[in-house]
Amino acid sequence: PDILTALEFERLINSAGPTGGEIVRPSDGQHPDRLLIVLCVGSRDRRFQRYCSRFCCMYSIKHAYQALDHGVPEVTVLYMDVRAYGKGFDGFWQRSIKMGARFVRGRPARIEPNGQSIRVTYEDAESATRCVEEHDMIVLANAVIPPDGLTDLASRLSIELDDDGFIKSREDLGGLVMTTKRGIYAAGCISGPKDIPDSVAEGSGAAALALAHLSSRSYAESPQIPPSAHSQEPRVGVFVCDCGSNIAGVIDVPRVVEFARELPDVVHASRQMFSCAGNTQQEIEQAIKEEEINRVVVAACSPKTHESIFRGVLVRAGLNPFLLEMANIRNMDSWVHKHEKAAATQKAEDMVAMAVAKARGLEALEIKSLPVVQRALVVGGGIAGMTAAAALAQQGIETHLVEQKNHLGGLLEEIALVAPADLPAHSLLMTKAMDVAKSGASVHLATTVEQISGVVGNFQTQLSDGINMDVGAVVIATGALPYEPAEFGYGSDPTVITNAELENRLAAEAIEAERVTFISCVGSRQADQGCARYCCTSMISQAIRLRRQGKRVRVVAKDIRSYSRQAEEHYEEAMRAGVQFFRTDLNLPPQDAIQYENGVVSFLDHYLGSPVRFPTDLLVLVVGLRPNANGLADQLKLAHSEDGSLMELHPKLGPAETASQGIYLAGTVQGAKDVRESMAQALATAAKAGALLSRGVIEKEPLTAQVDLDLCIGCMRCVKVCPYGAIEQIGPVGKEGEVRILEAACMGCGTCAAECNFDAIDMPYFTKAQILDQIEATLVDQPEEKCLVFTCNWCSYAGADLAGIEKRQYAPSARI
Repeated sequence: PDILTALEFERLINSAGPTGGEIVRPSDGQHPDRLLIVLCVGSRDRRFQRYCSRFCCMYSIKHAYQALDHGVPEVTVLYMDVRAYGKGFDGFWQRSIKMGARFVRGRPARIEPNGQSIRVTYEDAESATRCVEEHDMIVLANAVIPPDGLTDLASRLSIELDDDGFIKSREDLGGLVMTTKRGIYAAGCISGPKDIPDSVAEGSGAAALALAHLSSRSYAESPQIPPSAHSQEPRVGVFVCDCGSNIAGVIDVPRVVEFARELPDVVHASRQMFSCAGNTQQEIEQAIKEEEINRVVVAACSPKTHESIFRGVLVRAGLNPFLLEMANIRNMDSWVHKHEKAAATQKAEDMVAMAVAKARGLEALEIKSLPVVQRALVVGGGIAGMTAAAALAQQGIETHLVEQKNHLGGLLEEIALVAPADLPAHSLLMTKAMDVAKSGASVHLATTVEQISGVVGNFQTQLSDGINMDVGAVVIATGALPYEPAEFGYGSDPTVITNAELENRLAAEAIEAERVTFISCVGSRQADQGCARYCCTSMISQAIRLRRQGKRVRVVAKDIRSYSRQAEEHYEEAMRAGVQFFRTDLNLPPQDAIQYENGVVSFLDHYLGSPVRFPTDLLVLVVGLRPNANGLADQLKLAHSEDGSLMELHPKLGPAETASQGIYLAGTVQGAKDVRESMAQALATAAKAGALLSRGVIEKEPLTAQVDLDLCIGCMRCVKVCPYGAIEQIGPVGKEGEVRILEAACMGCGTCAAECNFDAIDMPYFTKAQILDQIEATLVDQPEEKCLVFTCNWCSYAGADLAGIEKRQYAPSARI
């Protein structure tokens, strides 16, 4: 009973689960001290499923992290390869190790009960020793398989399945989204296991292909925003969420509710298990109507993820959605103060008091409609750019594709075969080029975007071919560049080449070397650079082709990340074909773990536990991808991730969008990925951009800066600090000049209001009066402990005596 599947353990640690989020053994209800997580149970195994189930490594790392966070003293993970191939995944793996998780490369040979514990026998692959350990609970990261009924469904739809029982894809046409029958598209795990970002991208990509078949479109009417209620006296309702044990496990929620009832203008305060659940949303609606509430405070989790949910509740209850204020007592309180329950409760009370103080001053706001130029610009003519442009144009949207070279193709031109399906790259490029031509998209070759400015719905662009145009949406698909190695004598030693150069030699059948050695992860998985995703699969494909030519092939790697469809089968094929795989130190970059001198490769093999050296005629450096210098992104003021690639809106749920509305990312410009993944994300951008452009108008939240021209002195400091270019300078600097807010561009960040020294700029929903009300609300109690007074040295230069100022206590009514 104490051996669980990963899904069962996920339910166990869920705050809505049978134990309220506590990790206990099903056999006796006791907390385990020693937890073992076993990866690849039923995956990567010829007896069960040959393929990699792809997302198990990362959720197992998450389980290890959560178990330690829940207080389990010892957590061990048995693994073959950790496939942390996504953006930021390697970083999270390292965090879990620093947290205390122990990762052992090995697989269990026997698991058997031993009294109150479970005895596990396994071989530690790196030390080549037989180990026997006792554990209190075991979690199996089990394989995922095709759903029941898929065979029957495929038969009814007349589409094909692959050898593993998933829907077969036409990779030569649309990556993993296109099935073997036109008009039927696949998204997510139905075409094979995959992680959330890839599933989300494929879902949007399938929608983009489906949109191309529509002959007409209609849209649901937007819900009517209730009229203003700000003229009424405030009647505040406070709803405090338990969030299972996420909040209630730390904070004394009943005490917070009782505290809220005593606050000014609060007419209702209640406790809820999950405020975001459907039934509790109805409770809030009912309370609003029965108690005639006209301001709402929800003390729960992050407004970033849940504010839109509760705004919808207000609309359904007949209130303006901007009469809502959220207090984030989970992320900003219970999660960070879980060992200080009394202090966390007091902080929750302060946060609720601040939220109520702000809510009392909230005013109803109106959403505005802004026009959209129904034209799209796609920058970059590689496989991602071509796929996005064709999909947009097929939806009936005027589309312009800009490519700086005099031909389309991008990096795919340098590849002969696209692994793991070994599709001829030239054929794939020809197909995509024909799709672009048939779609009617305008192609601008040997052209760059010289200047771009504007906002969602209306970007002004100037191209180097002399064409100026306004567009409503921009898709950036400028790709990435292969890392240029300086390691292992590359550039000076003719026996050292990159995998791209090997690809050209393979295509020309110009491989004279008899002994070929690959070194993986050169320029990736070190410093801020994560896994380059494409490399292992491509390397294995090249190794197989070399073996077919009778070459002796060796691979020296940290581990092998053949996670994508058919890639694991390729890995097995390579081993059976005689490719020899060696493992080096997981924590060292290749240049530190491997030496190459006079045609001899030497390193410490972690399987043998001893030094290995062998001669080679050709050393192939399998290089990662590095971000492409992107002046366009700088002009649009887009954020960058730690690895230098462009930042997506959300790592899981918004992989194709950016924080700036109307700007989308396709392909490797967002992060390293293979050809199939680039095509899926490009289709996703076409769906997102198509949804924006097809309606002709967009709705804009009214959280935009407002300027009082009577107070503005025209110093233009706000123009300089605006990160979105949303403030326009009119006239000269000084009294004769003034500024204008471009509402479509303003994202409501408030930087300009903070910079203005003359109170000439204010932010609706975050006015200075509301912020001061919040400060005063929390400083009513124990102000001397909560308030710090900072004094400027400039005052002392002017001869001021600071001693009295620093000792003076804060008086809330003074509004200092």
